[in-house]
Amino acid sequence: MASNQRKIDASASKQTSLFDIAATTAAIFQSQEEPEPGSLGIGLTVKELLSQALRGTPYKRWEIAGRMGEYAGAEITESMLNAWTAESKEGHRFPLEFLPAFCRATGDYTLIEKVVRACGCYLIQSEEVAHLELGRITESKKQLAQRERQVNYYLQLMRRDTGSKS
Repeated sequence: MASNQRKIDASASKQTSLFDIAATTAAIFQSQEEPEPGSLGIGLTVKELLSQALRGTPYKRWEIAGRMGEYAGAEITESMLNAWTAESKEGHRFPLEFLPAFCRATGDYTLIEKVVRACGCYLIQSEEVAHLELGRITESKKQLAQRERQVNYYLQLMRRDTGSKS
């Protein structure tokens, strides 16, 4: 007797979809414990990450200040950037309202990633969102294909039952 069973690619059935990975990862990180007292005070980290971003960009500080000012619609100077990054300037804190402008001006998103993680979340950049959406689409296609197989099977049963009664 010939076997009518379909061959299944074992490697394909073992692959994990991007959607599954994202869902599993989200579940893991949503169950985070309560933060330790004082662990969310990230003032020094902010200064360090600002400084690293400024060192890592090809632009001069005055250029970054100018770009930030344009983006934020406020006057931002090189002196302000220097004060926000100097460890000795305790009273000069980087304003959160300028974070998007800083990230855009430097092209460095490390600081916003750190802030988001401190809140117990994760930052997903634009390209990654598109990949997640593709994963959701792929998952939907699999579910629709499975439903299609079920309906076709049901139709075959109905035809067989109808054909045997004639």
